[in-house]
Amino acid sequence: MSIDAGIGGLSIAERIVGAWELVEYSTTSDGGKVDHPLGADARGLIVYSADGFMSAQIMRPGRTPYRSRNVHSGETSERGEAAGGYLAYSGPYHVDEDNAAVWHEMTVSLYPNWIGDNQKRDVRFDGDLMTLSSDPLVFRTVTLFPALVWRRVAPRMGRAESLLRAGRHESGAKMQTTPTQRRRTDASDSLFDRRWEQWDDRQNP
Repeated sequence: MSIDAGIGGLSIAERIVGAWELVEYSTTSDGGKVDHPLGADARGLIVYSADGFMSAQIMRPGRTPYRSRNVHSGETSERGEAAGGYLAYSGPYHVDEDNAAVWHEMTVSLYPNWIGDNQKRDVRFDGDLMTLSSDPLVFRTVTLFPALVWRRVAPRMGRAESLLRAGRHESGAKMQTTPTQRRRTDASDSLFDRRWEQWDDRQNP
């Protein structure tokens, strides 16, 4: 699968880092029928960190709130509706540049069957849009092709405002870091700097 190499010929590993908001979650059958499992107005975020972890959250808007204010005490029907309108998992990820794919290692998942899975997503970029496509799903005699379109979210913090980047606790005390931790932080900082500059250049040509 070909990809848009994009600004400066960045690799997938460099382009994917950051937060992305859901534009569309759809499945297309082998007969051409398009469906939206969580609604045409589904909302979601997927985040890829520079240190190799990811988290995906997608929900159907308009789910009925619990009658109870205790998150753990919903009735069976309430829990069923809430979970049935939500998709979430997270864990490490790694990029396969040669095959234009990213692999999600699902260490936690709302859907229990996915825990421990290592699932591939084909990746395609188009400007600030990213499309992730998974392997076809077969249900009886119908084959479905899932695709999720995401749009990059602008950074929400200043370049020098992260406590991690500053290497300090909220109290202002210096953090004690090992040489390995400092190397990882430096690498993350460098990638954050590049992503920020590229986003800022696009907003202010």
